[in-house]
Amino acid sequence: MAFVLGLAALFAVAIATAFLARSLPSYGLDVRSAADGPIFTAPADASRTASLQLLRITSPATGTSLAPSGADDAVRRGERLITPQAMANQDLLAAMAASGDLSFQLRGHDGRTVEWQRARRPTTLGWPFWIAASAGVAGALSALWILVLRPRDASARAIAATGLALCIAALPFAVLQNGELIVGGILWRRLVTTNWFGAQLFGSALICYFALFPRPLGTPGLRRLGLAVLALVALALVPLAQGGHLAYDDIAVLVSTDFLIIVALVVVQWRASRGDPLGRAALRLVGSATVITLALFLLVTYLTPLLGAPPEWADPLAFVLMLPPFIAIAIGVTRGWIFDLDRWAWRLIASALSLLLIVAVDVTLLVATQLAPGTATTVAIVVGGALWIVSRHSLLERLFSRSRRDGARLLSQSGEIALAVTEAERFQRWSQALEDCFRPLSITPADHVGPARLEDAGVAILVGAPPFGPSLRLYAANKGRGLFNGRDTSLVDSLLLLCEQTDAARQAYDRGMYEERERIARDLHDDVGGRLVTSLHRDSLDDTRGDVRDAIREMRQLLTGLRGGRRHVSDLVALCRVDAGDRLDAAGIRLAWPIMPAATDHHVRYSVFRAVEATLREAVTNIIRHARAQSVAVDIRVAISQGRPALFVDLKDDGCGLSANHAEGRGLFNMRRRIAEIGGSFAMRTGDGTQITLRVPLDLHSPKQGGGGVRTRW
Repeated sequence: MAFVLGLAALFAVAIATAFLARSLPSYGLDVRSAADGPIFTAPADASRTASLQLLRITSPATGTSLAPSGADDAVRRGERLITPQAMANQDLLAAMAASGDLSFQLRGHDGRTVEWQRARRPTTLGWPFWIAASAGVAGALSALWILVLRPRDASARAIAATGLALCIAALPFAVLQNGELIVGGILWRRLVTTNWFGAQLFGSALICYFALFPRPLGTPGLRRLGLAVLALVALALVPLAQGGHLAYDDIAVLVSTDFLIIVALVVVQWRASRGDPLGRAALRLVGSATVITLALFLLVTYLTPLLGAPPEWADPLAFVLMLPPFIAIAIGVTRGWIFDLDRWAWRLIASALSLLLIVAVDVTLLVATQLAPGTATTVAIVVGGALWIVSRHSLLERLFSRSRRDGARLLSQSGEIALAVTEAERFQRWSQALEDCFRPLSITPADHVGPARLEDAGVAILVGAPPFGPSLRLYAANKGRGLFNGRDTSLVDSLLLLCEQTDAARQAYDRGMYEERERIARDLHDDVGGRLVTSLHRDSLDDTRGDVRDAIREMRQLLTGLRGGRRHVSDLVALCRVDAGDRLDAAGIRLAWPIMPAATDHHVRYSVFRAVEATLREAVTNIIRHARAQSVAVDIRVAISQGRPALFVDLKDDGCGLSANHAEGRGLFNMRRRIAEIGGSFAMRTGDGTQITLRVPLDLHSPKQGGGGVRTRW
């Protein structure tokens, strides 16, 4: 309800301000004047180059006339040149305007005098009015928002008073900016006094805010004394301004003093908030916005008159420049998004420094070289912009490169984490990586499941559990001088995912290494060991030597595989053909094995080479022992299967075959397992003899033909 009433009151005040601005006398003229020179005027829709010097204003109805005294009557500069004589002239002009039409006597560039008869018309609300009024309304709306969110917070009430003060200062100034030439002395003085009071109230409220936020400074009695002094200064300003004892320069000095006090309080609060990361983050955001406002306010207040900038545009913009710190403070009071906005504070500071650099160069050129205002502005902007372009990259790199370097280093450490020997060592490296990147005050175990999540508005971050340890809670980033933000949660989640993937790859590597060891042990046992054991029971020395030679050959094949060597299909076929031919011939069995075309030769990984060789050897052994066959036919070919080359082997004998209820022995089991391990398929059909069919995938690329493709003749 209070918020609704506040909105209604603000709406009523804004409407009244607009009606007051529209009630000022207007004659459709564009009025301009130099700092201390004559007034020039022209129809509002005419070119500025057609302006004529205003000599006298006369009321045809009353016969009253007035010769404007120059700058004293330039009301669009509002409070800058308010004097008793100017107020008296304004009162007389207001009385003349009340009678209706006015006559304006003017002098052209050629010295001739002309006279315009102008009728009074409704006043329109120009852009200077809307700029100043919008800034005031925005300040008041933000103040209401803060009071709704934190009605019992002393610092929130102080900043709400700042927003209301901005509205008090901006709305009367908007009325003055809408004046064409005539406002009236009494109204002029009241509007200017209200504007000055609002400006001082704005500075006083900011001082109170920084004396309370992020932590109260001094004793309660000292704070009450300071508040009483600020209230006394603001209240004393009203009668002094109404009595004509204050000038615009006095108010500018007073407001600038307020800003210097604010800067001093920010410095004191920064030192006092050590160990409070949330308070420091809010202070960094608010302080940077305040520095920007101070720089821009000084620019508009002191530099624009030196550069000859038109006050009807420069002065309303000063109220817009008051909004950044106020909006930043409004966000800071809520503490809802501080952890995401904290990093923008550094960019605001960088922008303020660049602006101060331009101002310093501008003033230096004006004072040292005595250049014309227009030329000085151009040269200052060019020089200041060039210096800023040169320094901007290094400045931003210093401000933000640490987080980028830390993030890159954190991601690079994921490999080291996953490749540690034990889980305890991996978890220790994981904790150290988080410590190096975020430098928290503490890292403690936490009960958290899921992605990384911010806690206490960015004061802490909860990190999910990696595969090798518990979840963690990191408290107070950068040793208590900063907050965690959304980028930190994304970085931690990315690192955690990368560690999980690397850990899975490590486990796959371990499984592969274990399987390779098992294969080596099996080959040593089944082939090399089997041949050596057989040689011990040979009656003939020649047979024993043959078994030893075969064992040596098997050992060489095994060593070739360990060295990662690759063979060819031609090597495989040659070895298997020779071995099968010798053994079948010794058993009195004929072998039909046609030669495979050399153009179909392909690379063969050692695992494929070894599996196919062992399978064919076992098949030949079974034929010799059990088939009672007279002949064996073998066909080997390379063809495309499922989009890639594959080796097809068909082995068929004319033996007795297997019975329908035969039990699969160890030999058949080993053959199926060997082929399945290399991704191939094994099929056996029995009846009138036995047929075995193998399909084994090969590498996609064939070896180069022409000399090196086939290394063995068979």
